Amino acid sequence: LQQLVDETLLYDLDVSYHKQILTQFLNKEHTMEAIWSNRQDGTFIFSNPPAGLLNAKVRPWFSHAMEDEIYVSKTYTSALTKKKCMTISCPIKHEGKIIGVLGADLTII
Repeated sequence: LQQLVDETLLYDLDVSYHKQILTQFLNKEHTMEAIWSNRQDGTFIFSNPPAGLLNAKVRPWFSHAMEDEIYVSKTYTSALTKKKCMTISCPIKHEGKIIGVLGADLTII
């Protein structure tokens, strides 16, 4: 995820751009079951599949990324697939300032 942030213009926070880039990334990563991005206030820019919540501010993956940390959850059972998975997230930065979060759920094979 960090490489995706570093190599794209996700800091633009444009919904159509996030949809294009994140959907392409999700389609090529076969162990990934979901990917999303959030603004600094916790609202979603884009989520595939669509997010089941309106705001992510209270989620640990969001708060850790907003503290400039790469977050990796413990393994848990996915509500989407009922398979074991983990959540990872990282900050989206522009000019050294955290402006959002990129997160994903990875299926554990």
